[in-house]
Amino acid sequence: MRAGTFGAIAMLAVVGCGGGVSDEVDGTVATVVPVRGETQVAGEAAAAVTRASAEDAVEAGEGALTRVRLDEGPQLLLDAGASVTLRGEGVIDLGAGRVFVEVGAREQLEIRAERGALRASDASFSAVIEDGRLQAYVVRGELAWSRGEGEDAERGLAAAGETLHLGDDVRTEATTLWQDWTGGLARPGPQDTNGPRGVGTLEARVPDEVGLARWPLVVRRLDVRVRVEGDLAVTEVDQLFFNPASGIAGRARCSSS
Repeated sequence: MRAGTFGAIAMLAVVGCGGGVSDEVDGTVATVVPVRGETQVAGEAAAAVTRASAEDAVEAGEGALTRVRLDEGPQLLLDAGASVTLRGEGVIDLGAGRVFVEVGAREQLEIRAERGALRASDASFSAVIEDGRLQAYVVRGELAWSRGEGEDAERGLAAAGETLHLGDDVRTEATTLWQDWTGGLARPGPQDTNGPRGVGTLEARVPDEVGLARWPLVVRRLDVRVRVEGDLAVTEVDQLFFNPASGIAGRARCSSS
């Protein structure tokens, strides 16, 4: 009789605890990681790593930078003042500010805004709401856009190196140089995972290839000099690059203290 009673109690405990944990895990759709500054998830300050649920709003505060990784795979980087709402199943509403988006080869993401929607697979791009317009610069791959609903909806594509403007009108334009606002966390042009760590790189393209992705130049020589001046350590870096497209070598110098 005691064994039967104990078994019944144990079964109730497992069912009760298991149900609670399952509901909590199944209700979340993304992981939020503040890089700097304060981030709010569903109106509350986010911890170092926070799980977010569908319909939660993620807001990056003043001076903040925030990473959001969806369970489906796509990743976003939110700039200060950016606000997104997670809808689940690879859908996000962009309410304000700018985000950088990376979508893998077997992943899909849709970003909705008042002016239209953006859809991507195996692509990366930067999107921003500015002056009532939705703008997006395509770093890699293609970006599908739509405006309106039903049979009257407008649709099109923006290619790598182009900036898309969705407002009262729709236009795309080749962009000579994209200003990387991510502080180097997003890298335009072809991805080279075998590059040396801690070594600066230059990227280039032929002048008439406006809008096309750049390629990294080869580092031929790297000289680093450090001298101490009082309380300061002054570092000078001299790098010699080779440009395979033109056959002309280039040099870059930088210093820090």
